[in-house]
Amino acid sequence: DLPYVLAIDRDPEVQKTLFGQTYTAAESSARLMRWIDCWKKAGFGMWVFREHSGEAAGHAGLFPARTDNEIETGYIVRPEYWGRGYASEMCAAVLQVGFENLNLDVIIANAEPSNIASRRVMEKSGMSFDCEFLLEEKWPTVRYVIRRDTWKTK
Repeated sequence: DLPYVLAIDRDPEVQKTLFGQTYTAAESSARLMRWIDCWKKAGFGMWVFREHSGEAAGHAGLFPARTDNEIETGYIVRPEYWGRGYASEMCAAVLQVGFENLNLDVIIANAEPSNIASRRVMEKSGMSFDCEFLLEEKWPTVRYVIRRDTWKTK
């Protein structure tokens, strides 16, 4: 999946919805290695979601959050697939795996505050706004949370 990760990480349209920076090939390679490592260590990680044609539409998954020893979900959709509901479908699938297969009690998600589309996906998925904070003391971030008992009633 390295060609996909390279393309996503270099795409300024995608990156402006995250933290506004593109990445070098070495940084993208390191990201993919972290994804693989997460699978090896935690038993979960990122999935690349593909269109029926086999083309990668985006990725989503679960990973250890950078804060508070929690599990976070994240998702990215390639711009040509925006507005088609892919992010909502990916997020719903990941939450289902997290709660049903991994028996997690809580899953969080973070987004750049002005990323209204991502915030809408989180809300559609049953997540609730928790707080706003500075991620790594430099990026304004909103945090959303969903608990298994809330997800079950959704």
